[in-house]
Amino acid sequence: MKRNWFEIITLVGSIIGALAWLPFVWDIAQKPDIKGRLIGMSISGGSSFSYDDPRNNSRIEIKGIAYYPKLVLTALNRDFNVKTIEVYVKYPNDSQTYKGITFYSSEHVMPVKTKNGETKTKILKIPPSEHVALLTVLEHGRVTTVFIPFIVDKGTFSFFSEIEFKFYDYEDKTRSFIVKKEDMDIPNTLYEEQYWTEVSQ
Repeated sequence: MKRNWFEIITLVGSIIGALAWLPFVWDIAQKPDIKGRLIGMSISGGSSFSYDDPRNNSRIEIKGIAYYPKLVLTALNRDFNVKTIEVYVKYPNDSQTYKGITFYSSEHVMPVKTKNGETKTKILKIPPSEHVALLTVLEHGRVTTVFIPFIVDKGTFSFFSEIEFKFYDYEDKTRSFIVKKEDMDIPNTLYEEQYWTEVSQ
């Protein structure tokens, strides 16, 4: 009889111990997801970006539409370790999907229309801490603010209908975050003066 009680107590202890591990196992089993919102967007038509490619000793130049979206992002369930980011853009009345080329740009000169209709030349200065080039991990439950500059090789300017940001981790698993034109909160899409410097003529 004593042995039976001992076996029951051992079994109960084992069950309690196993249950204590359930939250940890559950967290490991959960797949990470990425959620976010567009809070700022600058677009420059007729832009160009060039860079040296040391892999084949070439100079690469890309011309098209440059985008400077500012996003707030967070990871759900688990941290998401960011290896690379790809961007895909769709336009109204165009069946093609365009791949955007992300690039590092701490400063970019572009014409900006003021509220009274004037066009002024300004420099967009992105803080390094908010540039996608330095984004290595999206932490679970923590909000990250980041610029993801990219350029689309498209000759004719038109406003996008959809932008997909595709995040890859180090196992090449992907999670996507999509911004649609109709979902943009235009009155609250920020134009933040501290990121802009006017170029004296």
